[in-house]
Amino acid sequence: MKQFLERNRIIILSFIIAIYSFPLHFNRSLPYSLDGGWMAALNLAVKNKLIFGRDFVFNYGPLGYLSTRINTYVSNIPILIADLFLFTGFYYFIYKYVLSQKGWFLLGLVTMLVFRSSVLSQSLFIIFIIYAALNLLNNFRNHFEVLYCAIAGILLFFIKINYGILTIAGLLALTVLMAITNRRMLLYFLTVSILFFLAIIFSTNIAVVEYVQYSIMLAGQYDEAGYWPTKLSNPKYISGVLLLLTIFGLLGWYLVRIWKNREISLNKIISIGCVVVTSYVLYRNSYTRADAYHYLEYFAAMPFVMLAFIFVLGLQNSLVSKVAVVICICISGYNLLIDDYRGNALRTAYYLSYLSPIGYFSEILNKGTVPNEPIRLITEEKRKQIGNKTIDIIPWEIELLQYYNMNYKPRPLPQTCGYSGFADSLNADFFYRTTRPEVVLIQNFPLDNKYATWDESISKISLHLNYHYTGFVGMNGRTELKDDIFESYLIMESNGPTKAWPQFESLGSRKAKLDDTIAIKYAPDEAIYIKVKFNYNLRGKLRRYLFQPPNMSATLFLDDGSARVFKATLPTLLQPVLINKFAASNADLKNFFTHDLKSCMNVISFVFHPTTFGFERDYEIEFLRLKNY
Repeated sequence: MKQFLERNRIIILSFIIAIYSFPLHFNRSLPYSLDGGWMAALNLAVKNKLIFGRDFVFNYGPLGYLSTRINTYVSNIPILIADLFLFTGFYYFIYKYVLSQKGWFLLGLVTMLVFRSSVLSQSLFIIFIIYAALNLLNNFRNHFEVLYCAIAGILLFFIKINYGILTIAGLLALTVLMAITNRRMLLYFLTVSILFFLAIIFSTNIAVVEYVQYSIMLAGQYDEAGYWPTKLSNPKYISGVLLLLTIFGLLGWYLVRIWKNREISLNKIISIGCVVVTSYVLYRNSYTRADAYHYLEYFAAMPFVMLAFIFVLGLQNSLVSKVAVVICICISGYNLLIDDYRGNALRTAYYLSYLSPIGYFSEILNKGTVPNEPIRLITEEKRKQIGNKTIDIIPWEIELLQYYNMNYKPRPLPQTCGYSGFADSLNADFFYRTTRPEVVLIQNFPLDNKYATWDESISKISLHLNYHYTGFVGMNGRTELKDDIFESYLIMESNGPTKAWPQFESLGSRKAKLDDTIAIKYAPDEAIYIKVKFNYNLRGKLRRYLFQPPNMSATLFLDDGSARVFKATLPTLLQPVLINKFAASNADLKNFFTHDLKSCMNVISFVFHPTTFGFERDYEIEFLRLKNY
């Protein structure tokens, strides 16, 4: 036994480290939340064979459930295969590169333990970049590394588009470099890539061109439309920058060294570029929208990213490299624990579970997760009223329909997040077509302190023109339509085969300055809209690409002397939004749908105010009348 252990020591130690590439749990319970809503919609789209890119438009693709780990409506087998594929990539890299050098086992193990807080899409992106860099450095001589890189890059394309576009671009770049340096391997690489790509195409429902086109358009405006503002003084942000500085500091030291030794080559420069791109992408995904789980994913990944690129660049024999890894572990570990530490609620049992893979393997045979009981319930009377009619829900509570097994027919972008006018137009067209759902439940619920009436503004007009109000669903037995927005839904029923599209008449445009008060006065029964175009100055453009986009607020002054302040999302304002009437409650939204604008409060003036630096002072505003209101 002793000889066996000694002979296979590196294999065993590599397996121990790589086993922690498996997450803490095989699957997740579906959270009853905004995120749970789109996760449910994603899996339902797979179950109902919707075409991604046409019927379903989102930043996740037909294999997105591999990353969310929600196994409702899908088989456990693809999730297990994806996890084993990721495990294989980590095992090979650790076995061949990390543990071939003495003194790296403990650091490698700790970085992987921290890495367990990551998600599959991010993990697969990191491992793809590692193998891409390794292929460059060994001139594409290793068949396994070429094979792994090809499969990982294509797999990511069908999981999540923001990573997938980068990996497809990386595969194209590798194809060009391979054609120059190793044409024999190029044939092998292209054969594997094309066959695997076609295998997924024919086994999923996807319109590739639209999937790429629409997803890129969504991703391009995501940071402007859906982020939580954070401060430069935020401890997590400062920690994130320190991690970047640690990696870039090591890169700077490496550049100086290869410059002095005259060892600069194209492959080394490209490999350094891989480090920079990976670090920047992970940083952007974390701090553009400052959600807690994005922070956690960033801190979970960065220690391993540092360790991996130390070996990719051949810096493993330097004491400086080990110090850099230790610094990354300390910064990340502190930030992964900081919320519990500050709340004096350190969950010892939870963190000890990081040391055991038992939780993962014990769940593999679990069936699909059972939908949680919603915190709001629909009465049996209302459910009978809706019956088996096709139905959509606005803005996000998709799990409500799932829980009651209703005949869900989602709009292309299944969740109202204020993404962009483009997405709004897609959804508006969905409610315009005669194949639209027979019933839509809608509430005027604001997300992220935005003005709910402005989100999906064109879609709401399309609903007004192609549906009619038939009542409301009072949640948990409520019998009145009150101002408690979240406790009721309006019921809109389709007008049948008739259809109408919003028609606007321009009332002229004007120049204005930020913080100017714009007075308005129109007939009380008219629906007046505005489109607004803001521009970033140089500081704003730098802020957007290095941190977060500049932030804007909109203040509406009402005829009762009050004022309401909201977060203004720039992509939303590029499309017409209602300006002369204030609709804050579900009752107000009902008035809009039932041609009773006179009952809504009037907006007498408004102001756009930048809450951060980064905007040009001048902006352009256009007024429009909804002709066929």
